[in-house]
Amino acid sequence: MMTIATTVANNFVPYLRVLRDTLRQWHPEARLVVGLADGPAGESEGWEWVGLEEMGIPRLREFCFRYTRREMLPAVKPFLLRSLLGKGHETVLFLDADMMVLGPLDGLWEAAQRHALTLTPHLVGMGNPAAVEKNILQCGVYNGGCLGVRAGATAGAFLSWWQERVTEHCRFATSRGMHFDQRWLDYAPSFVEGLGVVREPGYNVAYWNLAERGGRADWRLFHFSGFDGEAEVTRYWPEKRLEEMGEAAELYVAYGARLRAAGWAPGQDREWAFDRWEDGVLIEPSQRQRYGRLGRGARWCADPFRVEMREWLEEVGADADGAEVALWRRAAEERLTKLEEANDLLGRQQVELDELRNALAGERERAAWLEREAAMYEEAARERLRVIERLTEREG
Repeated sequence: MMTIATTVANNFVPYLRVLRDTLRQWHPEARLVVGLADGPAGESEGWEWVGLEEMGIPRLREFCFRYTRREMLPAVKPFLLRSLLGKGHETVLFLDADMMVLGPLDGLWEAAQRHALTLTPHLVGMGNPAAVEKNILQCGVYNGGCLGVRAGATAGAFLSWWQERVTEHCRFATSRGMHFDQRWLDYAPSFVEGLGVVREPGYNVAYWNLAERGGRADWRLFHFSGFDGEAEVTRYWPEKRLEEMGEAAELYVAYGARLRAAGWAPGQDREWAFDRWEDGVLIEPSQRQRYGRLGRGARWCADPFRVEMREWLEEVGADADGAEVALWRRAAEERLTKLEEANDLLGRQQVELDELRNALAGERERAAWLEREAAMYEEAARERLRVIERLTEREG
């Protein structure tokens, strides 16, 4: 059975419904597993939910605080995939939820079954403008929205490494060398022996590669990356217009209609489970970024959603050195408090020990008195015994 995995937050469920419906048209037997980077889960609608707690993400509260919702969805991807392989799935094909299946995915699935890791490149030919190729270099050679993994040591090792990287480095920050989880996939040809690369032009068609992907009849999987129902094409290229999209223009219109039928509405954006501090104040993206830049220096608080973390972030700013000083100061204060508590405890224990010593001395005195009394009674008994013996002799 084909296993398809994806990740969503609750606001992305309309996209998920479109993926489910179009997948069913071509692969009704496929199993759809959805990693929920949110909470709580709604009713299952023909898919299986996998919660964050089931994915084996270390220091989960830190992980959820570090990222925005858009960053969180790709960040959980390697954790979801590794957990599914660990549960017995032999092969898993990951598809972003903002995709529409237009034809059979047999070629993708067969490649995923043959290789430990299977990727789809953003571009498959050398005929693109330099500006497009430079943009792709910033985003990553391979698209993280369509990939396959097969159970085994090779896939396990790569997913483990990928997990480590996205735990702290899954930002939308192309100027700093990050485009969510994708740039890390550029290492796959070096790290994964026998890497599978699907260059068939009908898979993972998108606005960035239309010029090299043939016509509508050739497309099997279309990726509406960055399409939010309001931008004509994508939030990542706001000036892009439908009239530039050729045969894909009608597809975008149809996709927008499907989203609206699936529950999407303009301006609708359900609140995320990790949007707010514990007192209900909205967390600003800049606060998450500051927390991420401070790294281990911000780990003094087990739950970063606490108000004292917000106050501390305001105190230290974005200065990692300042954070380190503040961290050492806080640690020193905590150690001093613990020493004072230990000293108080030691004082109480010393009083208790003195009381026990006094009680023991009293018990020893009582024992000595009892011993003397016992000796006196014993001597008296012996004297009585001697008197009895003398009287007995006289009578005899």
